[in-house]
Amino acid sequence: MSHFKANQKSLESTKKLLLDVIDCPSEFMDNEILKIALKTQDGLAKYEENEKGIRSCCLNTQKRHADRLFARGFFELDEARINAGLALEKVGKRKNGPNRRTKPGLFTMVNELEADVAILEKRNVLLSIVIEKMKGDLKRFAERSDDSTLLIEYEDKNKAIEAMLSYTLDGERM
Repeated sequence: MSHFKANQKSLESTKKLLLDVIDCPSEFMDNEILKIALKTQDGLAKYEENEKGIRSCCLNTQKRHADRLFARGFFELDEARINAGLALEKVGKRKNGPNRRTKPGLFTMVNELEADVAILEKRNVLLSIVIEKMKGDLKRFAERSDDSTLLIEYEDKNKAIEAMLSYTLDGERM
């Protein structure tokens, strides 16, 4: 098997593992090595699990191959890594949930809810980055085209996207 094919198979297996963690995090709660690996990009690149065909590699190699393999490149793999880590955190919190009948328990709940809000804010930032990247790609595509109607159509669609984003972020219509 060529080096490229081996890295490709490993990346596909890694992504499948991340999606499995997201779908059913309770099955992975005892895997401390995986939990540590999910904390950083480099940690995931160094993670290996031979039974699943996941090989360790350097981060730059993982990024290069992910950019070729996945539609959204390395960002797609990193987003899955972050979401897998968040899913494990959430299950861990539920397992050791606070006592809602005591004042300290309620304070703990408030702290957990604030942490959940912070997680949602991180996800919103990631989604905003994806949307901005897609808008930039579409604009470059429209500008490279010799068709002026395509550029006009892009401008119209971009205004509609901005209006929707403004509504979702601010709760107001433009």
